[in-house]
Amino acid sequence: MPMFRSFLLSLMLLPLSLSSPAAQESGKPATGVKSNTVSDAVDWPAFMSRNDSVWKALPGSWVAAPFLGNGMLGMMVYKENERSLRFDLGRGDVQEKRPLDLDVLFSRARLPIGHFSLATKGRITECDLRLDLWKAELRGEVMTDAGSLKIRAYVHAELPLMVIEVLPQGGEEEGAFEMKPAQAISPRWLKKGLPKAGNASYPNNPAGRQSVVDGVTVWEQPLLPDGVVTTAWKRQKDDQTTRFLVSIRHAYPAGNTTKDAVDGVNKAAAQPVAHLDRVHQDWWSSYYRNAFVSLPDSYWESFYWMQMYKLASAGRAGGMLIDTMGPWIQPTAWCGTWWNLNIQLTYWPAYVGNRMVIADSLRLGMRRNRQNFIDSVPEQYRKDSAAVFRCTGQEGLAPTGYPGNGKKEKDCEVGDLIWACHNLWLQYRVTMDEAILREDVYPILRRAVNYYLHFIEKGPDGKWHIPVTHSPEYADSYDATYDLSLLKWGCQTLLEAADILHIQDPLKDSWKDVADNLTPYPQDDKGYRIGRDVQLTSSHRHFSHLLMVYPLQTVDSRDPAEAELIRRSLKHWHSFKGGLQGYSFTGGSLISSMLGDGEGAYRYLQGLKPYVTPSTMYSEGGQPVIETPLSAAQSIHEMLLQSGRGVIRIFPAMPKAWPDAVFRDLRAEGGFRIAAERKNGKTEWISITSEAGQPCRIVHGLGTGVQCKGAAVRDLGNGLVEVNLPKGGSAILHGAGTPVPAGRIAPVQPSGPANPLGLKK
Repeated sequence: MPMFRSFLLSLMLLPLSLSSPAAQESGKPATGVKSNTVSDAVDWPAFMSRNDSVWKALPGSWVAAPFLGNGMLGMMVYKENERSLRFDLGRGDVQEKRPLDLDVLFSRARLPIGHFSLATKGRITECDLRLDLWKAELRGEVMTDAGSLKIRAYVHAELPLMVIEVLPQGGEEEGAFEMKPAQAISPRWLKKGLPKAGNASYPNNPAGRQSVVDGVTVWEQPLLPDGVVTTAWKRQKDDQTTRFLVSIRHAYPAGNTTKDAVDGVNKAAAQPVAHLDRVHQDWWSSYYRNAFVSLPDSYWESFYWMQMYKLASAGRAGGMLIDTMGPWIQPTAWCGTWWNLNIQLTYWPAYVGNRMVIADSLRLGMRRNRQNFIDSVPEQYRKDSAAVFRCTGQEGLAPTGYPGNGKKEKDCEVGDLIWACHNLWLQYRVTMDEAILREDVYPILRRAVNYYLHFIEKGPDGKWHIPVTHSPEYADSYDATYDLSLLKWGCQTLLEAADILHIQDPLKDSWKDVADNLTPYPQDDKGYRIGRDVQLTSSHRHFSHLLMVYPLQTVDSRDPAEAELIRRSLKHWHSFKGGLQGYSFTGGSLISSMLGDGEGAYRYLQGLKPYVTPSTMYSEGGQPVIETPLSAAQSIHEMLLQSGRGVIRIFPAMPKAWPDAVFRDLRAEGGFRIAAERKNGKTEWISITSEAGQPCRIVHGLGTGVQCKGAAVRDLGNGLVEVNLPKGGSAILHGAGTPVPAGRIAPVQPSGPANPLGLKK
């Protein structure tokens, strides 16, 4: 680590450590020089530049605004009015901590902080702004009828610090830089037409106050019962450029947030700006290099890299759980963390995408919150069970006693915690890090499954049945397919985990009994049902009744009979219009990919476009929800690489529109890092590195007589081979009669214009 970086970090410690990608990504240096026996020939700054988002018109709201973040702090930049730029501020852990007898969207609501306004002399007319992904900064020029302002802004990758630079040009002048604090109140309270908590039970937080401490301006906002959030900022002048340094600190109970924020700003102000920039940019360049994807479509390639940027802007090991908004809080009724789809979809691309520093945000967050999951079930079950309410705050805590006790309570979602555990299982499977299985997956999943065991019932048919529960966003049902899918997967996974960990768990016989004798998933001539007594008869945005297909894969989508049932189910689900939303299309794409249907996967992916803003943010009813575009990045992953049920598939669902593609260091289950190249509709070569020495079976697409350099290979027929790779071993597969490829990873030539994202004139 360079000396200046060590010095900076010793001066400015984060309250929660935001880990470096090089430290978090398992089994691979972040240099990008060599990987998987292939050479990285990517000119990274030039490649990322073609995927930058460009704004030629300045948006007037957050929806299309450029965004910046570091996994805890967030900033958005847009036009406040004709003579003012707005810099929205957010910090992911700023939330209420009121008594839980109040609705969770008030008692644990994310809270707004406010924004800075930068006045202009003239009226804003246009702009030329670029979100530079490689440097993770926004820069460019905002034009007015008096001149222009050159601006540069970023949220520091490793420090609780925001940097905003302004350089007036022509007749423009630097106007006032003013903090405009937001009212510290649940955004849901301000939404018209929604139930209120009641004035008596939701008193306002105390008024904030502004002061100057050691040359730094601070805004202190007290929070009931004893919290505080402090925003601190300082103005620096460097030649003609003005630099504003901003820090936001938060604590419950109230601590030295003002001192910490002021000290942080002053210490940053004492450093050469080039040093601050370099530490920031080094983190991002290391992060990006951990994997590479290039597509022959400029829109979807840029979209993909925007999601990789968004992931690291919103979440980080030691940072916030990525909730519905990430660190960019906006007016919304959904000011919390949702566990019945949102959080799972948000983190999906981190696993295949080799972004473990992001995956650890969820894993470590769930570890921190484990006792709160236990405390969320009724007291009589806490000795051996846990669950999570569909909506919580950052700490995963919900009103005591939810979600019911399995006695046919209305609107009772029991399976959400198991689904979240599936994300942790994916992280284990792509890394084969046994510590994740032992310390995270097994203890939480065991309790989540055990909660079901208290109330499932064995019927006269000899099958286990689930009392009435709620299938997310549709209806209550007996034997809800959502719960059956999750319970079956949970029991099967616990049995497998216990064997791997050599645990003689006294519940193994119970898990096996349930796994073997759980009632079949309900179905009819239209496909899978919502539950035994509920058919899908109206538009449904959620694929809660299809989790056994994706992501759980408890059914074999490549079995002809099962594939036909899945196709009918997918067609029936999307046959109803009116309720479908963006993630309905990413779900359709993912399920199509499981069927090997590249054209269907692409068609559904294209169906997402009308739902996505120019910045790739997403909203429903004008309210921010972050998961859908991120799940589309996973849709792209599943078209390029699939793994599960003991098989890895290369380019398994590629549409005709994508004849060329290349990727490096995407992760497959079994602890494999994979690189591959496709040209003119055919796979050219595949590189495999094994981090765990697990069995490697791969559907390669290279034709007959596949050759292998670096390992013995056995042909199992039907395009399936078994590669004998020891732990740490690498091999390259290529077609018979072709020379061993150089394996030099370089971008493909995309169709369409460069920089398709952002707001154009």
